[in-house]
Amino acid sequence: MPTASFETSFETLPSNQPMADEIRENILKNPGFGRYFTDHMAHIRWTGDADWHGHQVRPYGPLTLDPAASVLHYGQGNF
Repeated sequence: MPTASFETSFETLPSNQPMADEIRENILKNPGFGRYFTDHMAHIRWTGDADWHGHQVRPYGPLTLDPAASVLHYGQGNF
């Protein structure tokens, strides 16, 4: 199977509401799975003409999903 071999850098957009250091340290003592989330997330765009682009680490927030996305229609997503 071929592997991607490219280098890129991520633009970093800091959160305007970062988690306090004391809270983060307490969470990291016993993080668990799915109980806590970071205050940032990775975001990368893909289009047919430009491939992967627009690499960012940005503040945590909602994802925008087109209502016509096939995963929303009759369970057509691959699991």
